Amino acid sequence: MIASDAAGGAAAGVNGTPATFINGELVSGAVPYATLKSMVEAARANTTATANADLPELTDKDHIRGDKNAKVVLIEYSDFECPFCTRHHPNMVNLVEEFGDDVAWVYRHFT
Repeated sequence: MIASDAAGGAAAGVNGTPATFINGELVSGAVPYATLKSMVEAARANTTATANADLPELTDKDHIRGDKNAKVVLIEYSDFECPFCTRHHPNMVNLVEEFGDDVAWVYRHFT
């Protein structure tokens, strides 16, 4: 599964961790919470997702918190050994808590 996640991320343009797709739009790195929050708010207000043909579709094998049909789907490519991912994790937790049912968080491995 890890190899499959990493290959899917690489095909979608991920070249380091953390990398988060917000409704299909790639955000690279551990960006500040305020930046992520404003991007989620914009995605929540927009009724269409950004097309990203190379991003693997959600499956039952994905690790998902929330409804996979939420208004905003966050797909995070991360590595348990990455110090920047460790700093980024609380931001993701806060987004899920703040936006509730409007957000789904998908975790994928990228090593």
